[in-house]
Amino acid sequence: GRRHIRGAGEPLSPRLATVDARGLLRALERTTWRVGATTNTDDLLALILEAAGDIGYSSASLMVFDATNDTLVVRTAKGEDIVGTIVPIGPAISWQAMERRAPIVIQGPAPADLAHTYTKDVPFAICIPLIVGAKTLGVLNVNRDTAPDDDALAYLRVLAYEAAFAIERADLYEDLQVFTGQLLRQEEEYRRRLARDLHDGLAPILVSAYGILQKPDATDADLQKATGMLPQATQETRGTIGSVRPATLEEPGLAGASACITTRLAGGAGGIGSADGVRAQERAP
Repeated sequence: GRRHIRGAGEPLSPRLATVDARGLLRALERTTWRVGATTNTDDLLALILEAAGDIGYSSASLMVFDATNDTLVVRTAKGEDIVGTIVPIGPAISWQAMERRAPIVIQGPAPADLAHTYTKDVPFAICIPLIVGAKTLGVLNVNRDTAPDDDALAYLRVLAYEAAFAIERADLYEDLQVFTGQLLRQEEEYRRRLARDLHDGLAPILVSAYGILQKPDATDADLQKATGMLPQATQETRGTIGSVRPATLEEPGLAGASACITTRLAGGAGGIGSADGVRAQERAP
């Protein structure tokens, strides 16, 4: 009932299912093009499993590492209904491949007391980590009735390599979309606020002054009144400019502005952290 575990570079039993090397190269070329054109993560994962089918399998799945909960989650599968299955850290082959950062081939049926019910009693199980740089993003699992040959294993390793980079790229693309959406919303909110400030602040002053100056019978008192509005208009203009580019940023830059704000907050904190506050004041010019 024990399973034989070996690395991908160790010799296999003679019961091999050979594949056409040229056919696999053509399949990799097609897959590379399709993966490069896919930005949706779910579509990408499904495409990877579809491409893995070029070597033949009875079932396959792709698990993605959930760093928040330290688990592996089955995101897509074929041949068995296990999507959504969560595998915590443990002795599972998927975690062994994650920790070794190297492919693992298991020969022989799974033991009857195996805790993970999703595992089938398949003759050969191949588990390949999805590695990009120093990160391991997940695991590609392929179950077969016959042992894979070296070409099939090489194909899966290249596929996993491409898949890892594509998954990271897709995740970064999704993050970029979220970030871009946030920036657009912030910019639109800022435009509305700026328009509101101009409408409620500077515009009424200028309109009033303009109306006074346009009176055909304007007196010296009217001219003095209109002129008296200029300081208020100047103040409103400076306030609007300050909201766009705070004066604190102009001279010392961001670092200096942060230090200035910190000093102000410390000064108003009523002595909290007084030792550091005193030293900061002593150093201040």
